[in-house]
Amino acid sequence: AVVARLVDERPEVQVAALRALGRAGASTLGAHATAVVRRLSDGEPAVCEAAVCALELLADADLARHAADLAPLLYDDNGGTRAAARRACRRVLELAPDALGAHVALLS
Repeated sequence: AVVARLVDERPEVQVAALRALGRAGASTLGAHATAVVRRLSDGEPAVCEAAVCALELLADADLARHAADLAPLLYDDNGGTRAAARRACRRVLELAPDALGAHVALLS
């Protein structure tokens, strides 16, 4: 039911669903990571930021798998999204140093 709310037309419902998935724990979040990643390209900044914040809560291996999805958000126009992406990518850097390629320069 929560996952279905990720595609609700109302951004506030999507944000609430992303936060609920984050609170559900790394295992549940990992099972729905692909659906969360789809929200990264949402045109609504609050949704994109909430998606990054949710992905930050993934287990290490799952987070590292999504490095390529997170790295472009280091350049996002929204400061909150950029900050969340920076936190997540710093963690990825510790787990898989080569996963971020040229984007590593933004993390120093």
